[in-house]
Amino acid sequence: MAVSSACFLVKRINTHRKNIRIYLETLGFRGILATVSNLISGHPKHMSLIVEGVQHPLFLRLATSDAEVYRDIFLRQEYHFPTSFSPRTVVDVGANCGMTSVFYANLYPEATIVAIEPETSNYEALVKNTCAYPNIIPIHGALWSTDGEVELFPPWPYWKRWGKWGFRVRKGNGCRAVTLTTLMREVGIEAVDILKIDVEGAEREIFSNCDWIDKVKLLAIELHDREYPGCSEAVDAAVKRYQKSQRGLITFYIR
Repeated sequence: MAVSSACFLVKRINTHRKNIRIYLETLGFRGILATVSNLISGHPKHMSLIVEGVQHPLFLRLATSDAEVYRDIFLRQEYHFPTSFSPRTVVDVGANCGMTSVFYANLYPEATIVAIEPETSNYEALVKNTCAYPNIIPIHGALWSTDGEVELFPPWPYWKRWGKWGFRVRKGNGCRAVTLTTLMREVGIEAVDILKIDVEGAEREIFSNCDWIDKVKLLAIELHDREYPGCSEAVDAAVKRYQKSQRGLITFYIR
């Protein structure tokens, strides 16, 4: 029985070796201990992380993609684009567990940051990570081309086991959907200095009807042509007057 249990654990560790490497890279030995303990017993479920330059501890869910999101946002600073202006408003679309919102809140402490996320467990993590920041407004919903509802569906099978990103939306019911115009009206902002978007292909739908684009100064977006051909074309057509640059997976458009 002991041999069988050990083999099962080794198999699980091998299955998630990429994720474990990420925990070692981002959280060090403490992260590895917590991750292995989670694989063995299911506990702990989460851990807190104190980051230099970040005002409040970060909340990370173990056995999820949170550590990788943390790495991309805080260590690699994928969404940092030096500007000649001081951003006053930021909208984080596809906010996931709130890492990008917290990054911007510390980088631009005077800015109002609106974070919108459709998936319920991600939204709950978003609230935990941002509740100490009075300038972050969490919204449970999805950005879309029209107001109404959309259907949320899960990511690829692998991420069902170890992920909290990759959730997609499509026409349907069950999740509140708003246009950027409606979102701005509800939170009381008239312009968006930084619009960050990571919506797993929904950008094609969002930018099919974007009469709000002239109110956006800087767009930072991950395009998903590899899964949904036509995303880049839809965005490029909407931001013809913007200058375009690329860093890693993120495309920046600035007016």
